Amino acid sequence: MDSIPTSLALAGAATVGGLVLYAATRSSGRRLPPGPTRYPVIGCLPSWPAKNEWVTFKEWREQYGDIVYANLAGTSILVINSPEAAKSIFVDHALQNSDRPRMILMGEIVGWEHSPLICTYNHPSFKTYRRMMLNTVGSRASVDSYVSMEEHEAHRFLLRVIDNPEKLLFYIRKYSGTIILRVLYGYDVKPEVDEYVDLIDRSNKEFEEASTPGSFMVDLIPALRYVPRWFPGTSWMNVADSMRQHLNEILSKPINFVKEEMAAGRARPSFVSNEMSRVDYDESVDGKNLGWAAVAMYAGGGDTTVSAIYSFFLAMTAFPDAQVKAQAEIDLVLGPDALPTWTDAQRLPYVKALVKEVLRWAPVGPKGFPHVSTEDIYYQGYFIPKGTISIPNLWGFTRDTSVYPDPEEFLPERFLGQNPQPDPYNFLFGYGRRICPGQQLAEVSTFLLMANSLAALSITPKIGADGVPIQPKIGWSGMNMIWADKWDYDIKPRSKTAETLIRSVNDAPYAS
Repeated sequence: MDSIPTSLALAGAATVGGLVLYAATRSSGRRLPPGPTRYPVIGCLPSWPAKNEWVTFKEWREQYGDIVYANLAGTSILVINSPEAAKSIFVDHALQNSDRPRMILMGEIVGWEHSPLICTYNHPSFKTYRRMMLNTVGSRASVDSYVSMEEHEAHRFLLRVIDNPEKLLFYIRKYSGTIILRVLYGYDVKPEVDEYVDLIDRSNKEFEEASTPGSFMVDLIPALRYVPRWFPGTSWMNVADSMRQHLNEILSKPINFVKEEMAAGRARPSFVSNEMSRVDYDESVDGKNLGWAAVAMYAGGGDTTVSAIYSFFLAMTAFPDAQVKAQAEIDLVLGPDALPTWTDAQRLPYVKALVKEVLRWAPVGPKGFPHVSTEDIYYQGYFIPKGTISIPNLWGFTRDTSVYPDPEEFLPERFLGQNPQPDPYNFLFGYGRRICPGQQLAEVSTFLLMANSLAALSITPKIGADGVPIQPKIGWSGMNMIWADKWDYDIKPRSKTAETLIRSVNDAPYAS
């Protein structure tokens, strides 16, 4: 709970900021987009949702339209509830709307302000970051070089999960972490507990916590960063110290591993070793940029892949018809004694559609990453002030009944036939100059894990003590990322043939 002095400071800051913006917009006469009632001092704070913001944002669309304006004690927020509006605001106005919000604790105090995920668009290293990342995962040719390794890791996942299905989420994290660490650093993950996988998990959790608006009072009242540590309500400073230490570890430890491997002549090709081997590589200039680019790739791609795959297992438990249809297609195309490869993807249209439906049904980042406008812009006659934080509500995109009928149903068929519904890949990976550079790598890793699981596993509700299957109650939680609520499931090989196939897997790191 806030201390009395902190609460008074927040009220004061809200009063000043709210009055300034209120007066400015009132006197300008320019038409702001519709939205919840704005009060002279606190703006729309009484209407702002306390959790699962994306659900409220969707409801606002039905009341206010595709774009919704809210003023939170002086901060302009624009909620975007349609892909068309998002394209106009983020792509057509990319020059004016590619910045990121100022993040006091996460960016300036902990140090993430130099990360390509949240740094300003005019950051001196932003273009260097993008070049580095796109060289490794930005083309089909570069991503194809990792496919054999990803296929091998998908097979190892099957072997692990049939023996310990209760550790499903742990093994999904292991799969994702292994791929990322191999691509970035050429590192082989240890069989069970691994220091570097733990670094990734901890980093991702702290990144989500610190980047969630309102998690820390200092983001609302920047002056609190100068308050003495003995002052009441400053425990966040200890949290920030711990996060800063952990950030320094993930910036340095994996990079040092690659340097040692290169010095010993045994480094595998990887994002970091390839960059360090460039003729024009200059450690004093490129070293920090390389560290930040690598960290951004697993901060942005680690948990997103985990969330999507975890939601896949929930969907297969809750919607068995889709699982049966996908397995029938795999059996018809590949037979019962083969596991899908990436080259099989084009021959498995229903499975590909199922992967898309997982991402539509459970968008991993339901709010998308916010952009900030660096100039005043207009959209359909509405005035969007400079400094507005624009949030693409991907949950609303995927629940638009005029685009996706029966949005809560899991229907891969919606992406098949002569008139398929819009491809969610067009908006799930971001917009404009901030679009995710790892999209193609993510597509491969999610397809391979899901397709191999469908080919080899039976995913069903757990049988209760009364002999009746326990049907999952579908629910979601999370801050900036969506996580399926726990449910009761059972995972086992589809058949004796499938089990034999799984147990023939070599459970060792990829050899090449």
